[in-house]
Amino acid sequence: MAARTQQNQAVAGVRIDTPLLHLDRVFDYRIPDTLIDQVKVGSAVRVRFARRLVNGWVVQTGEGSSHPGPLAAIERVLGDPVLSEATIAACLATAERWVGTFADVVRTAVPPRVAAIDLQQSADETAAGDEASTIEADVRADPEGNAGGESDAELAPYP
Repeated sequence: MAARTQQNQAVAGVRIDTPLLHLDRVFDYRIPDTLIDQVKVGSAVRVRFARRLVNGWVVQTGEGSSHPGPLAAIERVLGDPVLSEATIAACLATAERWVGTFADVVRTAVPPRVAAIDLQQSADETAAGDEASTIEADVRADPEGNAGGESDAELAPYP
């Protein structure tokens, strides 16, 4: 793939994970050629912001930016997209209505298990991957997911 010029480079509009209202807006980041197939609207990403690596969510993609200077690149994608365009719109409307930040609303809208799984998968990418094969073997051994061999019939009813 040929290198992109400043005007036609792939750009993602990212909302960073911050509780600060004055930073609750879209920031443009360059999508590196190596991540072009992974960066989708709704993806959680890691980006540099104020010289730190922070989490953010891709809320739009396109080519070119109105930012006059060079754009920082997205560092990595944290998994498959977890936000649909409708969810993004609902989170933006909720944040505006209740004077919150997009990040606060997304943390409430996205189940913690989904966010934790994406973060864990991201951490596991740098590891050997032995644990993933162990989990797969456990699931094959007990496809119903009963911890400790308990069946649903043996579990106490919910009060």
